[in-house]
Amino acid sequence: MKKFLAIVVAIILVAGLGVGAYFLFFRVDKEPNSTMTISVNPEIQFVLNKDNKVLYANATNTDGEKLLATVDFSGKSADEAAKMFVEISTQSSYINLDTTGTTVTININCEKETEKLKELKTRVQNKVNGYFQEIGVVAGAVVNIGTDILSDLNAIGTDVSNLADKSYAELMENLKESSNQIEDV
Repeated sequence: MKKFLAIVVAIILVAGLGVGAYFLFFRVDKEPNSTMTISVNPEIQFVLNKDNKVLYANATNTDGEKLLATVDFSGKSADEAAKMFVEISTQSSYINLDTTGTTVTININCEKETEKLKELKTRVQNKVNGYFQEIGVVAGAVVNIGTDILSDLNAIGTDVSNLADKSYAELMENLKESSNQIEDV
C-alpha cells in the first residue's frame, strides 16, 4: 500500500512540475501591448503582445483582406511578420519591382515609447530592407514609433469614439480635414 501511495504522490508531483513549467516557459502573453501598421496598399494592422509577437492582424482595406485570406501572421515575431508582408506584397505585384524608391510605411503605436520598441523599430526596418537588398530592389522601409494617437486625441478633448477602428492613414486624413476646417474659420 505504501508503494502504491508513493507512486501516486510521484505522479502528482511530476504532473505539477509539468504544468508549472508550461506556464513558466511556454505560455504566450495574449494581452495586446502595441500595434504595427504596414502600408503599401495593401494595409494591415498587426496587434502585438509585450514580446512583440503578433496576436492577430486586421485588414484596413480590401487589398489587405485579400492578403490576410492567404496567410496567418499569428505567433510570428513583428519583424518576421513585416518581412512576410513585404514578400507577399512583392509576389502579388503590390510592390512594383520595376520602379526605384518604393517606400514601405510602417507605424508602430503604443502607450509609451520604450527602448524595447526602439529596438523593434530597428529590427523591423533591417528585416524589410534586408529583404529588398536580397532581391535587388531599390526600396526601403520607413518606420515610425508613436504613442497611442487615440489616447492623445482623447487627452485634448476630442471625441474618439468614431475613430477607434480607423487606420493610421484615415486618422491622419481626419486630422488634416479638421486642420483645414480650423484654417477656414
